[in-house]
Amino acid sequence: MLGLLYRMQKYETRTVGIAGKRYRALVADTGVKRAIGLMFREGLPKGTCMLFIFGFPGRHSIWMHNMRFPIDAVWLDSKGVVIDLKENLEPCASMLGCPQYAPGGQASYLMELGAGTIKREKIRAGTVARI
Repeated sequence: MLGLLYRMQKYETRTVGIAGKRYRALVADTGVKRAIGLMFREGLPKGTCMLFIFGFPGRHSIWMHNMRFPIDAVWLDSKGVVIDLKENLEPCASMLGCPQYAPGGQASYLMELGAGTIKREKIRAGTVARI
C-alpha cells in the first residue's frame, strides 16, 4: 500500500543551504509524503536531501522502516536553526523493535541527508539552514 502511494506522489524540489553547502531538497509537505519519507528509494544522489515541512512546531519523530540505506537527520526550528541531530540511522528490517527518533525540542523542519554528512560538513546544534 505505501509502495503504491509512494509511486503516486509528486515532489516539489527546492534549494536548501546548510553549513556552506547547497542541497536539492525533495519536499515532504503532506501527511502522506512525510509518512513515506525516503522509504523504497535506493539512496540519495550526491547533493540531495529530503526536507520535511511539518507546518507546526513539535517533537516530530521518524523511524527507519522500509528504508534501504542509512541517513543523518537534522531537526530545525521555525527559523531554520538546528536544534537536534542524529547520525548514521540504520534501516530496520522489521516494524517490531524499530526505534523511533525524535528531537529534544520543538522542530518545524527535518532534513534527511546521506549518512556521514553531519560529521563531514561539521553540522552542529545552532547551525542555521537557509530553507
